[in-house]
Amino acid sequence: MVDKDEGFGERSLKRVNVEQIEHAIAKALGELAGVEYTAKIIELNFEPQPGAWLRDTTDIRLEISKSSEKLS
Repeated sequence: MVDKDEGFGERSLKRVNVEQIEHAIAKALGELAGVEYTAKIIELNFEPQPGAWLRDTTDIRLEISKSSEKLS
């Protein structure tokens, strides 16, 4: 038997809104590349295959666009 406190089957990303995910991805890519990016979620699928909830598996399809401005 699994203890509910262990987070088994917990869907953590469902508590985060789309704008927060887009911002976090754009920020991380910008920091890595040294260029400002924007990220737009095209598709967010919380059940990409049967039983995806067991491992909290999510498919995210993104559109990433580079800004012309450099990060300081």
